[in-house]
Amino acid sequence: SLLLSNRLPAKNPSSGLLLLRDAWDLVDICNHIARMYKRLSKFLYALFLVTGVLLTTLTVLSAKEYVWLCDTCDIATNVSLMQGLIFFLAVMASVISSIMAFVKPISRWRVLRGAAQRMESAIWQYRTRVGLYELRPDGAATSPEVELRKYISHVKYGIQESGDLGTTAFG
Repeated sequence: SLLLSNRLPAKNPSSGLLLLRDAWDLVDICNHIARMYKRLSKFLYALFLVTGVLLTTLTVLSAKEYVWLCDTCDIATNVSLMQGLIFFLAVMASVISSIMAFVKPISRWRVLRGAAQRMESAIWQYRTRVGLYELRPDGAATSPEVELRKYISHVKYGIQESGDLGTTAFG
């Protein structure tokens, strides 16, 4: 008898299909923007690490008297060039750090990735009619479509509120 029971409806209402399309669109948008933030965070982090390594290397090498940046320049010019390069790298590291703090690509990436995964889970629950989307024989007041619509709105609101995404084009 368990094998013969079927929770799936004979056919989905058109409103349910439109909701599924909206839900999959939300998943695709979240995944696309999350990939962008992931790439940005990895690029900025790598750039920050390279800048830090170069800054440390040049600072250590500047203590040595035999390091020359310019073969045709005198000692004072080489020291001045080294100090200028160290200053530039320090400013560059500060700018990269500021961009990372302002844009917050890591937290935005995680929020969007989590939202896409939650939405995809809800889609499959709706498709298989389990959990909130279960068809109830008692004629409950809320249909699976109403529950899915509520959940899509909930996920959209959660994206805008967390990860500071309400101030972006996503919001």
